[in-house]
Parts: sequence; C-alpha cells; structure tokens
Amino acid sequence: MLSFFFSLDGRIGRLQWWLGPLVPVAIIVALIFFLHNRYGSLDEEAIPPVAHIVLNVLGLVVVWIQFCLTVKRYHDLNKSGLWILMALIPLLWIWMLIECGFFSGTLGPNDYGDRSLGLGQPGLDEEIEALRRQRRREMGGVRPSVTNDFQAVPQPAPKRSKGKTGFGRLGT
Repeated sequence: MLSFFFSLDGRIGRLQWWLGPLVPVAIIVALIFFLHNRYGSLDEEAIPPVAHIVLNVLGLVVVWIQFCLTVKRYHDLNKSGLWILMALIPLLWIWMLIECGFFSGTLGPNDYGDRSLGLGQPGLDEEIEALRRQRRREMGGVRPSVTNDFQAVPQPAPKRSKGKTGFGRLGT
C-alpha cells in the first residue's frame, strides 16, 4: 500500500488519482482540528513549535504523494512523468488538472506497464480478472448487454429535408 502513495512506478486511473490524496489530507485536517480544540486557536504563540514542524512535514508528505500520483497518472496516459512540470507554468496547471482528472488512460499495456485495476495491491488485479473469466464462463462466453434482452425491430430511415434548418444542421 505504501508503494501506491510513494512510488513513481506504475499506472493509476482517474478515480485513484482523485481519491489518493484524501487520506493524508484528512489526517492533516484532523490534526488541525485537534490542535485548535486543544490550544483554543492556531496562533503561533498558542501552539507548540513541534506541532508546526509536524504540520509542515505532513504538508510536504502530501505534496510528494500528489507528485507520485500525478506521475503515475501520466504513465497511464502513456506520457512521461516529466509532464508534471507543466504545473509550474502559470495557467497550464489547469490543463494538467483536466488531462489527469478527466481523460481516460491507455487501454491494455503501454510503455509504463499494465493497467492496474486495484490500488496496486499484489494479487488484486488477478482476482478481478479471475472473477471476470468465471462470470463469462457462467454466461456461456457472452458478455452482458442491454441489447441481448430484447429483439431489435428494424426502423425505416428518417426522411431528411433538402436544405439546412436551424444552426446549420440538416433537418428531419
């Protein structure tokens, strides 16, 4: 599990990229609430210096975790992890957020390895594939589909008008 957060190797999907930093950030938020409740405020004079050091170290850990997760996300997009440097250029970090957060990764293996279905846990991907194979065998090799449940009735082709209708589209 630690390799998921701290390793630069492998690939992760969009959901893992979005949810990965939540646990470390939740720990920092819980620590801040604890310090606020214990000392009454978050002023430098009220909180011991050790607490500030711990918060700064935890902040650096969260930055490293996000760095590793973003590099793995770029690996899933079949790009070098150096693309993360784009975040240093003003306003290009928005494109990095869109690309990592919303674009689907490469299907199947790419230059950076196989696609991970689990959280990088050994054996989890194999278990998921075994369950998929078992399900296909039970269904007789047919993948489940909505179209298998009803009989398709051929429909006549719609009649189109000769010219353009509103907004440059052909009418029906």
